[in-house]
Amino acid sequence: MEGIVGKGNHEYAPKTIDYQLAQEIQKIESVPNYHTYRENLLQVGINRSHDLRLTYAKNLFEHKLEQGINYKQALGEVSKELNHHRAGMTIYYLNRA
Repeated sequence: MEGIVGKGNHEYAPKTIDYQLAQEIQKIESVPNYHTYRENLLQVGINRSHDLRLTYAKNLFEHKLEQGINYKQALGEVSKELNHHRAGMTIYYLNRA
């Protein structure tokens, strides 16, 4: 995946995704509107869409620690993955997840 632009018009670094996931994404005919997306999240018990991002950050950080990566390096790698420019923001995410 490349050319993804996020908040603040900041372009995310290109990332490789699993072939199977790419195939599933290509099957999507249209992106749901906000209301439909919100309703779908609520149906599975997710109150805020940002919870997905928080949980991803926490799981990734814990995985890196389990791999034996030290705290500071793991934090840096997760920060980069989330496109954070300050480790403090990533720490905030980890504490909220």
